[in-house]
Amino acid sequence: MKRGIFLFAALFGLVFLIGCRSQLVPGSEKTYYGTVTDRAMSVVNEGDITGRSYLGIITDDGEAICFWMAKGYENSAALGDSVIVESAIEEKTNLLVAIDVKIQN
Repeated sequence: MKRGIFLFAALFGLVFLIGCRSQLVPGSEKTYYGTVTDRAMSVVNEGDITGRSYLGIITDDGEAICFWMAKGYENSAALGDSVIVESAIEEKTNLLVAIDVKIQN
């Protein structure tokens, strides 16, 4: 009986974790090169989440782009840093998210 309850709890926990993880839209990955112009925390209407980090850049082509940061991802880029941003579209929210930010030397 205890083994069945434990198995059920483990299975429920696994399903919960998989369901909470943000999936990315396949094929939406793109790389941007630019300079950081803004970074902060903003409010995103996403269930119980009331804030999410974002990063703004000006690309080498002069385009201004804002990326929401992937959940759980912390970035250390500062204003004025040249960066390479790996991004994708988040399936659940349809937001452009930075999944990796590398500072160029």
